[in-house]
Amino acid sequence: MRLPRKKSGFLLIEHLIALVIISISLVAFMGLSTAFLKIKDRLNVPDDIKWHVAVQQMNFNYAGFRLTSFNGYDPYTAHFENMTSEMERVRTAQITYAVRNTTIDGMEIHEGDIMAIGDRGMLAVDRSVSRAAQKALEAMLDKDSELVTIYYGSDVAKEDAVSLKEQAKEEFPDKEIELQYGGQPIYYYMISAE
Repeated sequence: MRLPRKKSGFLLIEHLIALVIISISLVAFMGLSTAFLKIKDRLNVPDDIKWHVAVQQMNFNYAGFRLTSFNGYDPYTAHFENMTSEMERVRTAQITYAVRNTTIDGMEIHEGDIMAIGDRGMLAVDRSVSRAAQKALEAMLDKDSELVTIYYGSDVAKEDAVSLKEQAKEEFPDKEIELQYGGQPIYYYMISAE
């Protein structure tokens, strides 16, 4: 027995398959929507907070800063203002190598030199990683600095990092010096001071 050929339009079975696919899609979408709303409710996120926080420069520079101004009962804008004012008190340095010859902030830099880059420019240039880091600490710390966190990268031996920490403790006995393995590539050290 031969089935008749379809000339145009959809057969009943095709309509039913399309309806099943649309129904499954709607159920899946509603399930995801409900799950997202439950997550939002559990996090207790107010409606006016966007899912991302637009902090001016939220990168390593502020990874170590303390949220001392955070108070769970203040509105979101107060949190933002308190945290950004705290971030302004954090000073940072990144210790890395030069990939070409150049001059930055009046300092002559040659390919392979070790550079200490601060928040507002070049802090030091040296041929030694530890000396560049030490010079960075000297340039960035002042009487208001209390806590210094040194993150050492994947190219730094733990013994070298511990040695830098001990040198920093000797030179700055009034500061609390912490050492953490950051594991970052390219940057030998990343240093934050609060």
